[in-house]
Parts: sequence; C-alpha cells; structure tokens
Amino acid sequence: MRTEIEKINILSTEVFKAEEFIEDICSRNHLYNYFGSISMALSTAISMLNGKISVSFEKCVGGVVFSVSGKDEVFKDMDFEHLGEDTTNALFLVDSLSDGIAIMDNGRTIEISFLVNGIAPELAMQRSEYLRQYSSKEVLVK
Repeated sequence: MRTEIEKINILSTEVFKAEEFIEDICSRNHLYNYFGSISMALSTAISMLNGKISVSFEKCVGGVVFSVSGKDEVFKDMDFEHLGEDTTNALFLVDSLSDGIAIMDNGRTIEISFLVNGIAPELAMQRSEYLRQYSSKEVLVK
C-alpha cells in the first residue's frame, strides 16, 4: 500500500532542483542512511533523460519508491545486467544501488524502490563497493 505521493517537474537542465527535492524527502523521512544510494541512483536515472522530467516519491510498506519519467522511451528494452553502452552502465548502477527497479510506460518511466526497514550490513558494503567500482570504471557484472 502506497501513500504520500509527492512530485516535482523539472527540465533536464535543472537537475539541482531534483537533488534538492531528494535531499528534502530524505531529511523529512529520516532516510539519512539511504541518502547516498537514493541520491546517486536517482541522479543517474535523471541524467539519462532530456527535456521535461517528472520525479515522484511515494511511501510504501517497508520502503520508498521514486519514479523518474521523461517523454522519450530511454529505458525501453535495456539489458541492465550486462555492461556495454553508457546507458546500460548507468542503469546497472541504478539497479545495484536500489532494492528494485521497474521499467514502465513503454520505457518512459523507471520506478526505483528502496527498502528502508533496515539494510543488511553486507548489502550496504556491497553497494558501497559498487559505487566505488563504478566511479573508477571497474564495474563487474554480478
């Protein structure tokens, strides 16, 4: 069951507004331990889009869900488990930092979920390692 839907509409040149939105959501919902993963995953998804972008937030049982939508079918038919193109690498990073992704609206929307009831220390360390590898371009497929 989902509740508390919040949404912001921006242009692709206004990424800072989305970052402020994410920071505010995390602060108000006491998601301090998840801010890095949420921020990086959403910023990466947003960077894949051009033009008008919609970012929404919903609370759900056991976690939170963010959706990022654009007018183009950017996420359609992506194979995020295999590296190759930059967009595939970016989607791999989003998947690695989150607890689940869903491609919707014929590839125009990506829904990114995070379980916030508690994260296993091993998973937190694994995500930290994925982020370190990605930033140094040494990402290895699971």
